[in-house]
Amino acid sequence: MEWMTTWAQGIIVAVIITTIIELILPEGNHKKYIKMVMGVYILFTIVSPIITKITNQDFEFDESKYEEFFKNSTYEVSSQSLEEENDNQIKDLYLNNIKSDVKQKLKEQGYIVEEIQIEADLESEEAYGKIKKMNLQIKKGETKQEENKISPVNRIEIGEKKEGENQISGNEEKIGGGEIQEIKTYLSTTYDVEKKQIKINES
Repeated sequence: MEWMTTWAQGIIVAVIITTIIELILPEGNHKKYIKMVMGVYILFTIVSPIITKITNQDFEFDESKYEEFFKNSTYEVSSQSLEEENDNQIKDLYLNNIKSDVKQKLKEQGYIVEEIQIEADLESEEAYGKIKKMNLQIKKGETKQEENKISPVNRIEIGEKKEGENQISGNEEKIGGGEIQEIKTYLSTTYDVEKKQIKINES
């Protein structure tokens, strides 16, 4: 009965080890392969003592090969996850820098960018980083609004002199179609993006 006790202990240990490994493994395509190997390991632990008892032949599980496979697979999965995370951080940093630069440049031109969306090629090697689309929501800054103000006019009527009120254009905060085209041309030239791929909406 001693071999049965050893057999049961081996199964329990194998199940515990497998459970712990599955808990610490990161999610990924390689996890299912590692789980498959662990399943084979448990199956071998269950079957091996029985076969040995019946045939009197000792079947040994090569733990060194298993450990080597597990270490290599885990390292590969961890490296892949880390590389993907770094790539995503670099892409986000690149797009955020462009957005900040666009906001600053248009601010210098007298416009405020309230919202901006940028689509760039971050996959291909030949055109990596090239901006494909821009979508902006802008309004005139204080400088542009000051430029649109009309000087005060004193209105004089017969028999009575009245001080006129400051006349300000009702459309002083509106951005004309000509201005939008100028902004598109500026962005197209500065960031090497097709003009037709730039959309500008006024806030």
